[in-house]
Amino acid sequence: AMVAEIKERLRELDIPLLGVIPYDRALIEADMEGVAPVDRGGAAIERIKEIKDRIITLLSSSIVS
Repeated sequence: AMVAEIKERLRELDIPLLGVIPYDRALIEADMEGVAPVDRGGAAIERIKEIKDRIITLLSSSIVS
């Protein structure tokens, strides 16, 4: 419910949403084991990578324009 409210508010403010990072127990486990989350992987890491790619695409297109 909170994510939906945030998405709606961002739409009202005309702020693009690059993605939503889900709660992922793998991040907590990686931290507790002293492992880099990126090495562990999981749903959150995949979403973070997708957001990173979107940022790079947006920046690349704005530099070209």
